[in-house]
Amino acid sequence: NSKGAIWDGRLGFGPETAETWNGTATVSTRGEARRWRVTMIIPFADLGISPATPGRNIKANIYRTRWVGGAMESSAWCPTNNPGYNIPRRFGTLVLGSEPQTR
Repeated sequence: NSKGAIWDGRLGFGPETAETWNGTATVSTRGEARRWRVTMIIPFADLGISPATPGRNIKANIYRTRWVGGAMESSAWCPTNNPGYNIPRRFGTLVLGSEPQTR
């Protein structure tokens, strides 16, 4: 969230699923006039993969859920069009590289 709180979970990876899995990702946030930005560092070991080879692709998705006026509001980087979220064929592709990209 905008304050840097993290909920993490793994889905579809055997017995360590949902709340039973805890990663070691770190996060920092920065508020701006009309938006906020997040920087998240997820160790490769948390993902069960070896360090990145530039250009390697992995499937992922990022979700946000918040309560507004008593109603739940959700958004996703790559919407799955399913309230269960875990629809890997609808996930986006992260292209790993050696240097952070900026816009």
